Amino acid sequence: MTKPAQIIAKETRYLYLLIALCVALFATYMYLVSASVVHVVERKESMRNSTELQSEIAKLEAKYIALQHTISEDLALQSGFVPVADKVFLHRNDTVALLYNGQ
Repeated sequence: MTKPAQIIAKETRYLYLLIALCVALFATYMYLVSASVVHVVERKESMRNSTELQSEIAKLEAKYIALQHTISEDLALQSGFVPVADKVFLHRNDTVALLYNGQ
């Protein structure tokens, strides 16, 4: 092969390598763009789910508060409970641990 033919063959190889590199970069770009779109859609979906859950929690809290106000001393007396004269308050020490090995 002559010198100019070798140069043309080398340039042709470089051209094919450059085209392959451009195709690979374009494919990578398209993958990253589509992945970004998917992440945005998933984020919107999770935000909507979060909003629905917060709404459900608020409804349950309102129901809990409403039920809590229906309990009164009169209702307790009707159910057979009696008032206590000497009140004793207990405090739990959370720093103490109890271990049981089953023997």
